[in-house]
Amino acid sequence: MNDDQLQAIRFSHNEATSSLNHRQPDDQDAIDQVLRLVADHHAALGAELDQSKTIGPLVALRQSPLGRKLRRLASVAHGDQDFDIVSIRTDADDVIALLLQPLAATEYRVPTWFWQTSLGEILVLAIYRTYGTDQLLCLGSAAERLGEEQSTIERWVEDGTLTAIRDDTGKKLIPVNQIEQFRTVARAFDGPSSPPRDSLVATRAA
Repeated sequence: MNDDQLQAIRFSHNEATSSLNHRQPDDQDAIDQVLRLVADHHAALGAELDQSKTIGPLVALRQSPLGRKLRRLASVAHGDQDFDIVSIRTDADDVIALLLQPLAATEYRVPTWFWQTSLGEILVLAIYRTYGTDQLLCLGSAAERLGEEQSTIERWVEDGTLTAIRDDTGKKLIPVNQIEQFRTVARAFDGPSSPPRDSLVATRAA
C-alpha cells in the first residue's frame, strides 16, 4: 500500500489516552475501516490487471476471513474469548503484514504511530495476552541479562534487532525466549554480544 493509503489507517491517532485500560475504543469502527481500506486497495490492484471487481457491502466484508480474524483478535484483546497462542500471534502478524509490508519487500518495520491507532491498540493487547508475566522482561532486566546498557537494548528495539511487546500501558517488554535465543547466538560467535543481524532474524523466524 502507498503512503496515502497508510495514512488512512491512523484511525484514532489523535485520541488522547494515558492507558489502554482507560480507553474503550469502538472496535467495530476500527475493523470496518481496515476492511474498507483493504477492499479498496484490492479493487485498485484488480483494476491495474483489468480484473475490476465490485466491492461487496460492509456486512459481507465483516464475514470475510479477514473480518472474522479481526473480530477474534478484538475479542482476545478484551479478554472475551479463549484462544490458541500460536494462532493469535500468527493472525496478528498476518494483519500487520497485510497492511504494512510493501509488496516486494522481505523485511519491513512497523511505524511507531501504528501502535497508537485503534487497530494497533487492539493488536497490542491481543499479543500481550498470549504471554505470561514470567515470559516478559522490562528493558532494564533484558539489559542486565545480556550484560548491556539499557540504551543499547532500546537501540536494538528501535532498529529491529530485538522485538518488543507492549503491555496494556504501552510499556515495552522483551520476550524471555528472545533474550535466550540472542544469548545463544552471541555465544556461538564467541564474544560479541551483538552478532550479525541476519543471524538474529533467522533465529527469531525459526
